[in-house]
Amino acid sequence: MGVKLTKRVVDSAMPGERDAFLWDTDLKGFILKVTPKGRKVFLVERRVGAGRAAKLRRVTIGTYGIFTVDQARGKAEEILRALKAGSDPVAERRVLTGVQI
Repeated sequence: MGVKLTKRVVDSAMPGERDAFLWDTDLKGFILKVTPKGRKVFLVERRVGAGRAAKLRRVTIGTYGIFTVDQARGKAEEILRALKAGSDPVAERRVLTGVQI
């Protein structure tokens, strides 16, 4: 579902039986996830690479309350710029934490 993510929209987002995703219409790839327990988490999603082999990357920004909508949008813009430039934050995090890809 596409909607401009604002404080009012995020506050009114209600939990369901499964995770619900609200995609922002102004910033492609900026998402709000609402869990069944009512936790609201900001995410960024974009493909990294070219063609059919491009990997879908979903990066967690943080929870609503710790991040405002504007702060999360700013962080999403930074992450999307890095992804567009060829950076892969998921792979970089795995290297830093020692997790095998």
